[in-house]
Amino acid sequence: MKYVESWADFLKRTNKNPTRAVDWEGRKKEWVNSIGTLYAQIETWLTPEKNEGLITFKTDRSTLREEYLGEYEAPTLSILVGNSTVGLFPRGTLIIGSQGRIDMRGSSNQVMLIREKAGDWKFAYRDGNKVTYEEVNSDSLKNWIQQVL
Repeated sequence: MKYVESWADFLKRTNKNPTRAVDWEGRKKEWVNSIGTLYAQIETWLTPEKNEGLITFKTDRSTLREEYLGEYEAPTLSILVGNSTVGLFPRGTLIIGSQGRIDMRGSSNQVMLIREKAGDWKFAYRDGNKVTYEEVNSDSLKNWIQQVL
């Protein structure tokens, strides 16, 4: 393979256009806000069941530690269905291939929620040897709550 420019020219050109610094504090704030927005949407989707007394919600906070972001608090959400609980636990925003991950765990299974871009959440799960993605919406949420319990 032959390169179009010399090594020295490449280095000079690259150093003229340094990459801009990452706003880690802004990224952390945006990540934590996106978790809160997702949880609010989940509670909205499940309002009829909550109003009937079939489920309840409990919020809490967990401490995360990530490189570049340091230690910070992020919200967790528990969905109580009878005597069972489905927990949503943030894992971090510095996840390869996504902008964040939340684990949704129940007594018999778990599934990941992956944030592909701002406000775009997907369920991610293994289907044989591949990872399958499914849009997070009211129907898929209810389906996954049943599967993890």
